[in-house]
Amino acid sequence: MADEIYCDEKYVTIWWNPDIQSVHVEWRAWANTDEIRAALEKGLKALRDHHATRWLADCLRRRVVQEDAQEWLDQSWLPQARALGLRRMAVVLPVSEVSKGTVEDLVAKYSATEVETRKFATVEEARSWLAEDAP
Repeated sequence: MADEIYCDEKYVTIWWNPDIQSVHVEWRAWANTDEIRAALEKGLKALRDHHATRWLADCLRRRVVQEDAQEWLDQSWLPQARALGLRRMAVVLPVSEVSKGTVEDLVAKYSATEVETRKFATVEEARSWLAEDAP
């Protein structure tokens, strides 16, 4: 079965990965708050369309997430994702130390919810962990 692309922009690609039954987000460049929101709304659509419970956030090349975008992620995106059934999230940490701190803060907040969240150094490790409970 082929991957289903939900968003393909210069800064991010979001697709449904049928092999591990997961929404996969690959951040490739800096994105402003409006771009982050628009992209992740498409990710929510992927969760909804596939009744998904897993999310892989490849933040290896992720840049700093602006404070207003972080607030939106906490206050709007995460509650919506949880309501749609998100239960497991694998996060590949950025190489940038500044970006890594921001992403680790978000991971800590997600871990405090019912979403089991783990950090990884590589996409392969993240995929393996998500695939452990894939149907």
